[in-house]
Amino acid sequence: MPANELRVPEHLALIDDMAKIHILAEAALALTANCSERQVQAEIIGVISDITEKWVRQA
Repeated sequence: MPANELRVPEHLALIDDMAKIHILAEAALALTANCSERQVQAEIIGVISDITEKWVRQA
């Protein structure tokens, strides 16, 4: 098996993280971006970035 081929547990972890990103992105879009909600949006984007960075490092 090639080194870059994901195994089933890794596939499931990736799918789980992709679902989290989708939910977080939907939540960020639902906010109206008033002053207090901008901070929440920034936090959500930070979490999405952390999840994405984890997979980039593993690639």
